[in-house]
Amino acid sequence: MRSQGVEIDINGSPLKGWDVSLGYTYNQQKYLSDSDPANVGQRFLPAQSPEHMFKLWTQYDFGKSGTEGWVSGLTVGGGLQAQSNIYTDFVRQGAYAITSVKLGYAFSEKWDASLVVSNLFDRTYRRIPGYKIFYNIYGESRSFRLALRGKL
Repeated sequence: MRSQGVEIDINGSPLKGWDVSLGYTYNQQKYLSDSDPANVGQRFLPAQSPEHMFKLWTQYDFGKSGTEGWVSGLTVGGGLQAQSNIYTDFVRQGAYAITSVKLGYAFSEKWDASLVVSNLFDRTYRRIPGYKIFYNIYGESRSFRLALRGKL
């Protein structure tokens, strides 16, 4: 079998204070040879890696945009990770998307805090599908990360 594809990443700042990161991966798996000649040239099944993956993260920093007042310390962001289905001979994980959000605030040049919520909608999904009753590795459930940073 052969696995080939393309991966594209685009990062930039369309406006002052607005950062965007976008990624797409296409992975095609095909039989090069098989005991069943009808499979040659066909998509490899089971699909243990997704054919399509998409990632987006965007963040807006009001302070970098030139905003003044208390709003200038605010940063808001959000992201999406999505992929097509994957499966083994025994278990199928359909296509899914995971959403994350971020809220941050810079109190001064030396102190800032941020709250990140990953898997906002608490989606249950298999990162790696295994067998009917074992070796199914699930993705992280909803999580919260609160950070307080200080600079010397």
